[in-house]
Amino acid sequence: MSSIKRMVSNTFYLFLNLFSSTLLSILYFIIAGKLLTPSEYGIANSTIQFVALITAFSTIGMTNATLKLVSEYFATKKMKKLYGSVKYCLKFLLVANIPISVFIFIFSPTLATYIFKDPNLAPPFRISAFMIMVLTLSSYFGSVIYGLGKVKIYFLTDFLANATKVLLAVILIVFLKLGFWGPIIGYFLGLTFSTVMRFKKMGIEDDGEPDKKVIWQYALPALITTIFGTILTTTPVLILSSFSSTTEAGVFSLVNALASLLMFMPNVLYTASFPIFSGMHGKKDRSGIEKLLNVTFKYAILISVPISLVFIVFPEFMIRLVAKPAYLPGVTTLSVLGMVGLFWGIGNILLNALYALGKPKINRNIMLGTSIIYLILSVPLSIHYASLGMATTYLIAISFLFFSSFFFIRKFYRLHLDYKYLIKILSSSFIALIILITLMSGSDSVYMFIIISLISFAFYIFLLLILKTFDVNDLKFLNESKKMSPKKLLFIFEFLEKLLKKFL
Repeated sequence: MSSIKRMVSNTFYLFLNLFSSTLLSILYFIIAGKLLTPSEYGIANSTIQFVALITAFSTIGMTNATLKLVSEYFATKKMKKLYGSVKYCLKFLLVANIPISVFIFIFSPTLATYIFKDPNLAPPFRISAFMIMVLTLSSYFGSVIYGLGKVKIYFLTDFLANATKVLLAVILIVFLKLGFWGPIIGYFLGLTFSTVMRFKKMGIEDDGEPDKKVIWQYALPALITTIFGTILTTTPVLILSSFSSTTEAGVFSLVNALASLLMFMPNVLYTASFPIFSGMHGKKDRSGIEKLLNVTFKYAILISVPISLVFIVFPEFMIRLVAKPAYLPGVTTLSVLGMVGLFWGIGNILLNALYALGKPKINRNIMLGTSIIYLILSVPLSIHYASLGMATTYLIAISFLFFSSFFFIRKFYRLHLDYKYLIKILSSSFIALIILITLMSGSDSVYMFIIISLISFAFYIFLLLILKTFDVNDLKFLNESKKMSPKKLLFIFEFLEKLLKKFL
């Protein structure tokens, strides 16, 4: 399979995966919110978040290392090393996670009472001991399957697990009256289903010969990156609650969640490209790496720039789309986070490409530097400027992540900055933005904002076409996408194909 075809396939299924997971997760928590009391909802959510937090560390960087090495060994046909690495990492994860699960099971009353200040969490925390093991294995098997290029299976197992989780939660809450146990058991059984399916689909046969030194060269930096990445994403609300106010923490939580939407497509792109980069690195395909780097970077800019500008210029409308007027004090914070989303989304693509291309220590050091900047600035800026201070901290720290990743990628590979292309993107974005500003002047209707935003985005695409921004490679991507689309949607791709050909 060519790199373009695989990139399109990965992007297609990962988009479906993230989109369906997001929708099902929203549905899952809406159901819990409608059918449970605030206390029951808090217990269920605390348990699930506790499991996710512990699992982030209990995987010990093995999921990242496995994805990298399985992709590389599979591309270079080093199947003995592939089988050996998968089985070695699995054994190590089991040895490491069994004591963690036993500890949590035994000391769950202590954890619930003295750390989380809620004795009611003790029984769910006992179940969480098993959930941690299952989530670890599900994540690990998912990395193996994705590294083997079985992206469709990766999507289907994730989708079926999430669908099972929602369905069981409804049955257990509505019909069996199990309260907070409904979401917890639904989540647990959904994960178990996913784990079993992924294990069956891996197809690992021989024992093989693991290269333990190489495994740890990738696993340890990934563990450190995970630790500091978790600090970066989970502590802002805690810091604001402690040094500013819970109101500021609430405002920041909402606008930060809103701004995180800016990273949706960049995350799809970097996840789609990661195993391809790893395979190319194993085959020493330098020209292929540089071509894919430039294509990924190009599409990230194409998608991210215009959407980020809307967040920066129209934060009030973005907040009103999803929240009460009480959150409007966060408009300036959201504007700053609009810039953060642009840098973070594109920066993540470059940062993870460094890991996939055999530079795990540089990847680790960039995340370490980013986290240090964040930790130094977050408290004083939060004290003086509240949520805006936290957003500014993010902007400074993530700018470091972006420019450092960009510098090192360009140091090792030719990431071609086509200034004509950038000018076309920026000029088209600003013209579309001016149209949006002009048509929205004097109106405060959210519905009008949605309609005019869609019109402005269509005009943005039209400007890109008449400026001849797209090329033959874009046509190839469109053709590959057309092959994967349902028959009922073929007319859309055929129309886009004809349109693109006119402006090449």
